[in-house]
This record gives sequence, structure tokens and C-alpha cells, in this order.
Amino acid sequence: KFSEEALKHDEERLVIPLIWSENKLFGFQGRRIKQLDNDGQKYYTIILDNSQIKAFDWDKVNTTRAIEIFEGPIDSMFIPNSIAAAGSTLTQIADHLDTKNAVLCFDNEPRAKITCKKMDAAISLGYKVAFWPVDLNFKDVNEMILGGMDAGYIQRMIDSNTKQGLEAKLEMSAWRKC
Repeated sequence: KFSEEALKHDEERLVIPLIWSENKLFGFQGRRIKQLDNDGQKYYTIILDNSQIKAFDWDKVNTTRAIEIFEGPIDSMFIPNSIAAAGSTLTQIADHLDTKNAVLCFDNEPRAKITCKKMDAAISLGYKVAFWPVDLNFKDVNEMILGGMDAGYIQRMIDSNTKQGLEAKLEMSAWRKC
């Protein structure tokens, strides 16, 4: 069904369903399995129903408790009561939650200008932001798990390094390297 030209871009992907309440599929993501040398797109997101909040695992969280919001669905699979942005920003997802319950967990990229910019914006909007320890050498939760870290330890690391307001601004200036 596909031309040879189109198949040149074919690659193995994990298909991640995006499900809303009542087990209703509203979209899905394709995540690249193999790490490539080039930048290539890691995720492709296809949304079937734009009226839904674009988050992975939204159907499984208790919105009356603290909810960690991650950039990637695989990261959120390891931490209880967490979700991931699926074609949205973390703040767009957090806008649908009680601010006191939302904890934004950006990837550990202190040298990435776009990540620092998003974190600065989230702090300015009053969100709680989790900061990874400066000596942590993993980019995200998935890499931490693959590196042998325990999910419970990662949860405690998030809990003890979540900041808001002026405290978050001060922590941001120490954390960033961009």
C-alpha cells in the first residue's frame, strides 16, 4: 500500500494507546524503538478526538491526589498516579488539574534551552516543578530504571526535589546550565 519512497522512512515503533474515560480510544502515539544517530522524531502522535485532554493514562489517575506529569508515556509508567503529555505541553495538561496536585516533571536536560524555557514558564505560572539532582546522569525516568534505579527511590527523589514559587526560581538558577 505504500510506495518505496515512503517505506524508506519506515522504522519500528511501539504503539501507545491514548484512552479517555470509559475505555474510549482518542488517539495513539508511535514511539521510536531504536535510538538513531540523527535527530529523527522520537514520537508521532495521532489524535482522533481533539476534544479530549491529550495525556497518556489520564483514565487511570486519581485527580484528588498528587499527580506527576511527565514528558514521555514510558516515564509515567513507572511512577504511580502519573500521566504524560501526548502532543501537549506539561502546563497544558496541568491546566486541567487542581494546581496543588500537579507536579511537572521535565526531562533532566539542564543544558537544553527549550527545556529551561518551559520550566521557567511553568514556575512563572505558579506550578510545582520537580528538579533532578545536579549530579544525576540520566535524561528521564526510563533511563533511570534502565540504569538500575528503583521506582520508589525515583518517586522519593521527585517528592524531595519539588519546588514552587520563589524557591523554584532559586532552584532553577542553580540547576540550569543553559
